[in-house]
Amino acid sequence: MWIVDAGSNMLVKFDANGKALMVLGRKPENIPVRPGPGIPASMPDVKSAEAAGRGAEAGRGGGGEGGGRGGRGTPGAGINGDSFNRPSDVTWDKAGNIYVADGYGGNNRIAKFTRDGNFVKTFGSTGSGNGQFNGIRGLVSDAAGNLYVADAGNKRIVVLDGEGTFKSAISGIGTPMAICITGGANQFIYSSNSNEAESTENGEIYKVRTTGQVVGRFGSAGKLVKQFGMANSLDCRTENNLWVGEVQNWRAQKVTLK
Repeated sequence: MWIVDAGSNMLVKFDANGKALMVLGRKPENIPVRPGPGIPASMPDVKSAEAAGRGAEAGRGGGGEGGGRGGRGTPGAGINGDSFNRPSDVTWDKAGNIYVADGYGGNNRIAKFTRDGNFVKTFGSTGSGNGQFNGIRGLVSDAAGNLYVADAGNKRIVVLDGEGTFKSAISGIGTPMAICITGGANQFIYSSNSNEAESTENGEIYKVRTTGQVVGRFGSAGKLVKQFGMANSLDCRTENNLWVGEVQNWRAQKVTLK
């Protein structure tokens, strides 16, 4: 079992008994604080200092694929390695390689690791072009090793191969947040159209072929049964049985499609 902890910028792998087996990422060395009793208003801006440190590190390490803010790398791509900024999801290919969606904060990239947690590469940066993202909310991989990225800000699902090469984009599915893929010989993608919490519009879930063809949708925004409130998690191990996690409604619904 994997836990994606956006607050601490870490991902933790556990065994069935709850023992931690692997940690990717690390907590920030400092956190910003507001002036208050015993805390002077003249304290240094921790966020600015931290950003400056990241930029300096990226500048020293070279502006490769995962270059950094303020360094020689691509803007909005973070720095090489496992310094995440609010990671949002994780997936794996059949070889066991680990892919981390690092795109909820300032980064807009996918970080690739070996099955043992060794850093391989990153790909992606901020933007709307091929291979760019604007707020990655979810990530899954299919049996062939292709990656499907819920690129919420650009209202599309981006399809990449396992090395980060752009293949296609799927549109017409609203603002994708939660995303999952079924097992079996003919895989299907389910993607939730989930706006931010203050919006009461939309809320439906789309069923999509891996070719990009939208074959159906169901649900709407709301609190009733068969309605969804900001669905941020989907589990669809079979084509017709899903679990839908709703952060706004504080619940999970089991859905059976007929």
